[in-house]
Amino acid sequence: MGFTQVTFLFLFMPLSILVYFAAYCYFGRDIRVCNAVLICEALVFYWWAEPKLLLFFISLTLFMYIMGKLIYRSRNANEKQSLMIFTIILFIVLSVIYKYLPAMKIIAKDEQPVTVPLFTAMLVPMGIAFFVLSAISYILDIYTDKAEPGSVTDVFFYSMMFPKAACGPVALWRDFKPQIRERKTDLKRVSDGLSRIIIGYSKKAIIADTFASQIALIDAKVGANTTDSLTIWLLGLLYFFRIYYDFSGYSDIAIGLCSVFGFDIGENFNTPYLSTSLTDFWRGWHISLGRWFREYIYIPLGGNRSGNLYFNIFITFMIASAWHGWKLNLLLWGALNALVVIAEKAMSRKDRETRMPVWLRTALTMLLVYFGWMLFRAADMTSAAAIFKALFVPVGDATPNFTWQFFLTKRIAVFLIIAAAGSFGLLRQLGKKLMDRMGSSKYDIAEKTLLLFLFAVSIMFVLSNSYTPFIYSLIP
Repeated sequence: MGFTQVTFLFLFMPLSILVYFAAYCYFGRDIRVCNAVLICEALVFYWWAEPKLLLFFISLTLFMYIMGKLIYRSRNANEKQSLMIFTIILFIVLSVIYKYLPAMKIIAKDEQPVTVPLFTAMLVPMGIAFFVLSAISYILDIYTDKAEPGSVTDVFFYSMMFPKAACGPVALWRDFKPQIRERKTDLKRVSDGLSRIIIGYSKKAIIADTFASQIALIDAKVGANTTDSLTIWLLGLLYFFRIYYDFSGYSDIAIGLCSVFGFDIGENFNTPYLSTSLTDFWRGWHISLGRWFREYIYIPLGGNRSGNLYFNIFITFMIASAWHGWKLNLLLWGALNALVVIAEKAMSRKDRETRMPVWLRTALTMLLVYFGWMLFRAADMTSAAAIFKALFVPVGDATPNFTWQFFLTKRIAVFLIIAAAGSFGLLRQLGKKLMDRMGSSKYDIAEKTLLLFLFAVSIMFVLSNSYTPFIYSLIP
């Protein structure tokens, strides 16, 4: 059940909030009752998404709870390590079975589908990749004594909480556990959460889905043998903004819902399109996932303190790219990002940082990101090669039936300007200037009025457009 599906927007989300606060008020703000309500809502969310998979996730959560207890209670270091390794390997194997085996037949050029009899009849579990990340965080935080295990309800709460279930953000167990028993629920937090939800829907439904529709139109209209280069550049630009507004929009909705329920799961994006280096970009993009890989992959490898720094960076990026999917173009995308970040590290270590102006460094970084997203989006290496060739060399001798003038309509041009202003921080600067001129009280009224207007427009877009899943929800 996606956040922009009508069922979630008009039924599940409002009912889940109303039931939660009804319980919160009726039972005297008893946090245990509120937690029980959220667990029940999570079970309904999973059942609604796919009833057959509810038992699957319940079983995994119980296994996660049992193994966490066994690891915590073990006083034998070897036994403790063996339990940890066994549990981690099992969750990784699950990811491989559901996520990678179908793609491996492409790499092997095997015409026959890869099938595993035990799992053939089962559906790919919704959000299994993010579930596994949470499970590994739970086990490793207990193993390294960074957090104690929780009760069985705590573990259900952590692993299946519906706002972050399908696409994150990824909350580490050590950060999430204290909030299960002690968290603040007040009017300001609820108001801020609802505002964040509206901003997320505006990003997704108004901007990201508009670009998604135009991208689909280009894919459908552009011929395989005749394409003008500017259309491909436009396609890349649309995807450049779409992936940001799509995923940051999802994150805003998830963070906002968690805030309504009293949880603080941190930011997931911090103006990544203003970065002056690729290193800075990855610090501001999908922050929660980046932190997960830093805590559980990069630092255990040695980080920047022991071992080979460049090797540690490269391995971390390769594992992160493999997490997104087992396709050669994704692995190449990860390798290229790693090599650029390594080069930046090497230059900074030798005090050879460039003296280019900030705007030029940002422009060059965004050009690298642009090409990276084109590689990320490609279906396979053949498609990637064709796309990059078409960026610089028109495909075919005949005149294309549809050129960039057909796709770059006035409406799309306006949306591109708005998208650029938002992602490059111009709208935020405008908001600060207006607040200084209007005063905080008048600005708050204007802001709330604008948010209500945006929510109404978002609803119209959701109802008028066909359902477009979040990009990261396509990652099993």
